[in-house]
Amino acid sequence: MFESLGAGRPCIRRHHDKVAWTQSLEQLIQLRATGTIGAVIDLIKGQAHMHLPEAVLDREQRLADAGPEPVEGESRRIAQLRRLRDVAYTELMAVAAFIDGHTPFATKHGVKGAEFENVLVIVGRGWNKYNFAQMLERLDPGPRQTRSNPSRAIATCSTSRAPDRSADWRCCSPRF
Repeated sequence: MFESLGAGRPCIRRHHDKVAWTQSLEQLIQLRATGTIGAVIDLIKGQAHMHLPEAVLDREQRLADAGPEPVEGESRRIAQLRRLRDVAYTELMAVAAFIDGHTPFATKHGVKGAEFENVLVIVGRGWNKYNFAQMLERLDPGPRQTRSNPSRAIATCSTSRAPDRSADWRCCSPRF
């Protein structure tokens, strides 16, 4: 937990430190259930023994520099940060659970070498980085291409995750 917060190991050297951590964590648990993202950030910022990641501190500083109230012509990023602070922390926990794969369908990153019993691949032109239709049209059984082809790399990875069954591909067109 401490490494994910960018704080290293906690310094607990005496009973007072342990009491401070216990109280802070109890407050944090309460805020996670009832508070906003901003309230959680403010609690952590207010604790001498807890530290926020640099990226969060940088964004908080940008927001502080912009002032406490929204102003006409404020940048879109600052407006987003203001709105983000008002989101219930439980919403963030729900997104984290989704990203961690606690859903029937999820994007899996970092699966090099991993195998899955079933693989469903859904592709469409809504992706800005990949063009699977073009890749499939240009498949050449000849010599291997020397240029990097991200679409081909993703296709190869997705089709090699199911050792006993072939991957099931579904194509769809984005509706704009």
